[in-house]
Amino acid sequence: MKNGTEPLQDRLRVVRNLTVSTYLTLLNGGTLREELTDQHVAQKLNSLVFKVRTRYDSLNVLVQTVKDGTKSDGAIALAESIIAHVSMIHELLSEAGFEEIAEPYASVCKPVIASYLSETNFAKAEPDRKFVNESMQIPHRLKTLAPAAVVYWFSVMLAERYAKATQVTHADGLTRIVREITFPPEYQQAGLSILNYFATVLNDKYPDIPVMVSIQQEPNHVTLIITLPDGSQDKVTKTLNDYGLVVTGKIDVPPHLSSTPI
Repeated sequence: MKNGTEPLQDRLRVVRNLTVSTYLTLLNGGTLREELTDQHVAQKLNSLVFKVRTRYDSLNVLVQTVKDGTKSDGAIALAESIIAHVSMIHELLSEAGFEEIAEPYASVCKPVIASYLSETNFAKAEPDRKFVNESMQIPHRLKTLAPAAVVYWFSVMLAERYAKATQVTHADGLTRIVREITFPPEYQQAGLSILNYFATVLNDKYPDIPVMVSIQQEPNHVTLIITLPDGSQDKVTKTLNDYGLVVTGKIDVPPHLSSTPI
């Protein structure tokens, strides 16, 4: 078994600290449980955090035991899944109103966040040990200034920003699609049709461009996120309900989807 960590592990450890460790700390020792009044949001958040945690643990084991470490297909797939789930957590909190709750506290929390970004060189390609360790201190410093929900919002905001800046290199140079989605039985055919449509979009719009791709579901909307080499993103969102009606013959195929196999 190999010793030490690799740069990708350290970067994802920072992401894990800010999303998983912070969540558990605030849930067990703070008021976050009371502030998460929407049970649907609480359950979904708990599920997403659990996935980030287990995938990071699996990545650690895999990197220590498999040849080529973080360049192995399995490690790359786990890393991409972690990054995708952090984006889902950020989006979930945003839709649940956490950003609005945090806005009044932005001015008092900004110095703590700015200090972390400055001291640890947030934009640095390879995180140092201080950067990793300091990520665990962010929630403790913010807890004296704001409610638990606000602390978690700013922690996830940092994690999502850092996750997006993390480059995952494929050994084979191929794009991989992260499919962390579940289709109810009545929408399975609709879901497959949407995936076929996404494949068509990729082939038509970016046939020769090395793009990074992920697919997210929230809850009946399925979104294809295409990240271009320059960092810009192209998003395509489709609704399971509409596709379900097409499949059952209750509505006609929309003109812009007429070429899509359904």
